[in-house]
Amino acid sequence: MILEGIKYNFLTPEIFKKFFSDITDFRTAFDLPIDAEYTTDSLNLHFDLYREEMRELFRAETRKDKLDAIIDSLYVLFGKYVQFQHTLNDNLNPMSSWELNVVETLLSSSEELNFDILKGWDIVHHSNMSKLCNDDNVQATLDHYTALGVSVEAKPVKLTNKNKNEGTALWAVKVKKESTDKDGKSYAAGKVLKSVDYTPADLSKL
Repeated sequence: MILEGIKYNFLTPEIFKKFFSDITDFRTAFDLPIDAEYTTDSLNLHFDLYREEMRELFRAETRKDKLDAIIDSLYVLFGKYVQFQHTLNDNLNPMSSWELNVVETLLSSSEELNFDILKGWDIVHHSNMSKLCNDDNVQATLDHYTALGVSVEAKPVKLTNKNKNEGTALWAVKVKKESTDKDGKSYAAGKVLKSVDYTPADLSKL
């Protein structure tokens, strides 16, 4: 991809659209802002998240930790982009030049560390989305948190890509009202809780 005279060797329109679509689904599923107005607080939140991921990358000593920080950094960058720019046209409504350069640099790490960054992205994205429930485990998830003393409810989720999860309904189990479980852990109203079948991201085999 060539943009503003800069040639990107790793960032292609296909990768950009994939990341954009996946993050849009993630933010839709978890009721996070999309196509919202810029505010100082929301921008500060995204920059704080990004700085934390970069600090984790700088601190990373193992290959696995480096991969995790790289992919999480991309997730945060695209989260900011989707929150403030939801429409994606043929010109990609590109990020600012510095953000695109950072994305390209992070993607290029796949060559330095010899791993499939798209496979890593899919592992992390699948893990994040596995917090949702389907028809088979939504009741078990509700029962699990109810037994802990948490007030919960299940809300249907509609993803933007209709080809994903075709044939199964998705549900977000949320805290219905502020609760404290048997162990004294607090749960804020509206928080999305992990499905009983949540799958942690495992990048150790990349």
